[in-house]
Amino acid sequence: MGVAKVGVFCCVVFVGVVVFRGTSLSTRLSETWAMRNCSELLQADLNVLLMTKNPKVLSCVGPATRAVCQVETTESTGGQANVKTAPLSRWDCTRRHVPNGYVGMLLKATLDGRAAAQPAQMNPILLKLSGATPEDVKLFDEIDAVVSVLNARQATIDTQ
Repeated sequence: MGVAKVGVFCCVVFVGVVVFRGTSLSTRLSETWAMRNCSELLQADLNVLLMTKNPKVLSCVGPATRAVCQVETTESTGGQANVKTAPLSRWDCTRRHVPNGYVGMLLKATLDGRAAAQPAQMNPILLKLSGATPEDVKLFDEIDAVVSVLNARQATIDTQ
């Protein structure tokens, strides 16, 4: 009877080490909690950013601050509609990136203009000279981050 208890204890410890190695239970639970709405938040952002491509988020995995999500879009080329699936990586699922309403549409227009021009990041010296507040600098950094993620996804789609 004692040998059986030791054997069961060793099995439980082995399974615990295999399942929870390298991270604590609280870390895993908090990460799972942060990822619970990742698909919905990304879907809401992409509905504004890629509205003409009919985006659909299929799944998201990874840490919430740099999740990788599979996104399906309809790409129109030469009058034909092709459904393509490609990853969208380094997405921060802890918050919305695009606000609702007119502000979101204004942000989309800004992103479209910057994505078409393939700009470098905003020059911090020009931002200081223009009297930009720290909130303005944060907004431009956010726009640069979103443009780079969407450009990386488009490059992946173009290779398909």
